[in-house]
Amino acid sequence: MNKTSFVCLVTILVLSLIMIVHTRFNLEQMVFALSINDTSNSTVYKSFSAVGRISSLNFDNYSVPDIAAAKKVILSGDWIINVNNGNISFFEADFVAAPADGSVSHMHELVNLLVKDDQPVQITSSGNASIVGTIDVKLNGFNFWNGVKTTVLISKGSTVTIYLDDLDTNHHFMKQPIYGIVDRLSY
Repeated sequence: MNKTSFVCLVTILVLSLIMIVHTRFNLEQMVFALSINDTSNSTVYKSFSAVGRISSLNFDNYSVPDIAAAKKVILSGDWIINVNNGNISFFEADFVAAPADGSVSHMHELVNLLVKDDQPVQITSSGNASIVGTIDVKLNGFNFWNGVKTTVLISKGSTVTIYLDDLDTNHHFMKQPIYGIVDRLSY
């Protein structure tokens, strides 16, 4: 087996695992399984701000055996969160979704992030946060899906992962999370 075949095989296995995880567990179980366990005696902050970029590649049919042939959608934009004393004072993610083939793109806005059961939002000194709740999803400036179950994970102050419930968004994001980078994090 040559190196290219091996890389393709590993990629297919990883995508298959993601598909299994996404279809086997509900959103909260999946996030619990994926959330960062910060077992150190980290300081916890109830006020923080973070900004960054959305940089994600989603596959239209991620079970396709040949990833190179799979239809791809490129997600690119910005996100920001401000938390004050455990309460989200502002959250927004704005990004374009553009098919890799250059066909018509569209805009998304994720707004109105509400925390489940009014749990206080916090981040550890290691830069880990997990926010479970609901969010409104706009499409080309119009409210399209309201109250979508979501989880936002900030991992080690480096990356952000936004999970949107597949059924709540009529399968629009194809059971795949939205990934991004944390450009700046302050406590």
